[in-house]
Amino acid sequence: MKKNTKKLLLLSIMPITITGVLLSTQLGSANEKLDIRVESTNNSVDVSFNSVGNTIKVFKDEKIYKQLNVQTGLFKASKKNDVQLSNLGSDTPQRLKIKAYDGDKIVDEAVIETSTLRSEEDKKQYKDNPLKDSNLITIIRKNEVKLSWFGVPDDDQTYEVYRDKKIIGEVKGTEYVDNSVTANKKYIYEIIGKTKISEQEKKRKKAKLKQMKVPITKKDEENLYYVSNTLTKEVTTNGDYTVKSNKQKTISTSSASNTILGYGHLLRYQIFIPAVKVLNPSLSAYKWPKFTGDTRTGYDWF
Repeated sequence: MKKNTKKLLLLSIMPITITGVLLSTQLGSANEKLDIRVESTNNSVDVSFNSVGNTIKVFKDEKIYKQLNVQTGLFKASKKNDVQLSNLGSDTPQRLKIKAYDGDKIVDEAVIETSTLRSEEDKKQYKDNPLKDSNLITIIRKNEVKLSWFGVPDDDQTYEVYRDKKIIGEVKGTEYVDNSVTANKKYIYEIIGKTKISEQEKKRKKAKLKQMKVPITKKDEENLYYVSNTLTKEVTTNGDYTVKSNKQKTISTSSASNTILGYGHLLRYQIFIPAVKVLNPSLSAYKWPKFTGDTRTGYDWF
């Protein structure tokens, strides 16, 4: 009698348990977040993401590029969707906007900004720049910016992340999430990897500094004997997920740092006089016999 009672109890509990799982999955679907993955070649960009809500719309140039109807059910969250942009040019910026809907309600939305990789032909213009194989993927929400990168040399794979010239973190790896941003604001991010210069170059710099009688501190040595490889990205967390301009990337190189800029332009002051005063060698010396030097450090002294 006791055995039969246990079987009846088990049978009565099982349907309730299964129903509870299904119910919680369906209710939870409205609170899911888009998990976005991006892969690029020199002529394509492939974007995959999980199923959220019941409809997903992918926008390009503010027009619907693709619309997906999401399947609901127990395994809904594991279903992956894919959007591929093909026949693209090398090293060209790409921007997509993804919106997930539950009926007419937006469940989650994000903007993806990245670029195709550089072809071997395009890499020639960067010569020996160590960032020529780099790429940056930015996923932007109203209150979050996710940065993913590769091809940035660093001796210990620990990168410094700056926002508006202030360090906001160090990361062991190639991904950083900034969840302290606000909507409708512009930010400039820098991802910096550092590599030591060669011993030969180090000796050359030491000899030059000794000849110039320029004293240096330990902090100066960090700047002088390391190369900073920097990816720079300008991000706007627009609340309506529109953008007024999407400018082509540019690249610049100096012996002290290698920098690739994201969309837009960034001016960096890199040439200055490392002495307190110097004589003016030009014909204007009668009016300005000496120049006042700039004692700042951080860039190449030569």
